[in-house]
Amino acid sequence: MLALTKHCMGLNEEALKNCEKAIELRGYNEDSFDALGTIQSAMGLINEAISSYKEAIDINPLYIYSYINLNRSYRKQKNYDDAIEIMEEAIELNPGYADFYYFLAITQDDLNLTRPSLQNFEKFMSLVNQKSKRKQQYIEYTENRIEEIKSEIQD
Repeated sequence: MLALTKHCMGLNEEALKNCEKAIELRGYNEDSFDALGTIQSAMGLINEAISSYKEAIDINPLYIYSYINLNRSYRKQKNYDDAIEIMEEAIELNPGYADFYYFLAITQDDLNLTRPSLQNFEKFMSLVNQKSKRKQQYIEYTENRIEEIKSEIQD
């Protein structure tokens, strides 16, 4: 999508216009609203991004990326209750998708919910493809955080 290319180039105003035009021309689809939310979030328009991610989910409740992006937006606002709720909803719909557990654990960790975050970090590790280069940052962080949490619990 041209809008995301422009966003990656730092041309967010143009990206926003392109995304809005794509929605106008292509009609409602989850990709366009998720991209719109990504651009809005990068521009600091968090409430608008939340609305766009919700629209993407309304269009396709199985569209995984919007759940994660919505969680990130709620966390930017420090709206942890909604951030947790959206991840729990996502897990209900797709309990085999590892990243949902990662983002739920991160959110719980933000709130110092030690045992639930440990449980979800461990669930993430049980589901994630350990050989995925794309997930290495998540895996490394999770491995370290599991060790830290276990150490905290023992103290």
